[in-house]
Amino acid sequence: MQDRITQNSIARALGLSIKTVQRAFSGSDKVAESTKTSIQNYAALVGYSCNRSARSLVRNNLRNIHLFSSSSPHYFWTSVARGIESALLEIRDFGYSAVYHPVPAKNTGAYMKELQLASTGGMDAAAVVNNPEYDMGRIFGFLDRRNIPYITLNIDAVETNRLAFIGPDYGAGGRLAAEFLGKTIRGNGRILIIHNPVDSEHILAGAHINEERLLHFVSYLSVHFPRVEHQVISFRSRQSREDMMQELDEILRDEADSFSGIYSIADIQELLGEKILHQGLENRYSILVHGVNPDTGMFLLSHAFTAAIHQNPFRQGYYAVRLLEHYLENGSMPAIIPSIPQGILLGNSINDQDDFWRIE
Repeated sequence: MQDRITQNSIARALGLSIKTVQRAFSGSDKVAESTKTSIQNYAALVGYSCNRSARSLVRNNLRNIHLFSSSSPHYFWTSVARGIESALLEIRDFGYSAVYHPVPAKNTGAYMKELQLASTGGMDAAAVVNNPEYDMGRIFGFLDRRNIPYITLNIDAVETNRLAFIGPDYGAGGRLAAEFLGKTIRGNGRILIIHNPVDSEHILAGAHINEERLLHFVSYLSVHFPRVEHQVISFRSRQSREDMMQELDEILRDEADSFSGIYSIADIQELLGEKILHQGLENRYSILVHGVNPDTGMFLLSHAFTAAIHQNPFRQGYYAVRLLEHYLENGSMPAIIPSIPQGILLGNSINDQDDFWRIE
């Protein structure tokens, strides 16, 4: 009768240590690819299959992944939560849990309470958004003091001890915007850029995403579309809706005849779209905005906006969980970190997209 095939017998047959064989079956980056291939080929030859669920039983403990973000905007983080749930379905039978914590906006105290509760209950790894609405120094400091490994999600914080970043390249988004508008106005004309710099006493460098978009937009435009001029107008978003509408009125009235395109970096889709429709300016300019939400979708369909730069938040939630699971399994990040691509969404292609921008 043939002896039962085990990882120990595979190690003996190949002249390797049992630890090397175990790491190879867990996908560890600490084993050379050639060695992994030899182990896998031999395992296939002798009919051995590694049961990952059994490994989690041997480990005999639940590994807890916690993910934290603002609760606003609801449509975006609801999609991120769906990605988290999807990843959890794939790994929960292997001894993992993934808990999502949407924190009330601008409430650092509530954030710290959520962190403390999660840590007390068991937090093996975490994902956090570098959101300037909170005192992120306190939040990252809490994780560092407790030696909890973490990644950043959606907005990076390169100056921290984060293991990796899952989110879009905001500079690439600016370059994509410049290419689109430069082509749609045929490489000649003037673009009005509506910008709202982030204003927070707690901001870390990575959270300057609008500045990064602006920098790369202007740089790409000057190189590839030298005949296109641009003007930057800083929009004060920390004011009443009435005041913001009046400010937009003045911008569109004073500059209406001097530009061919509008690039709105500021998160004012609802206000801008309403003003464009109210003043009957649809189809007059090439208007590009960042982010796809329910307002954006409506204004794309009504031709108030020409296009929007979008990303898929579902992927951020999914990749964050799988990345942290990989780290907890192997003790290191994978060689290649998944990126979140950005694309141009036109009004006539909305119905071909996933419904992540709609309110559920």
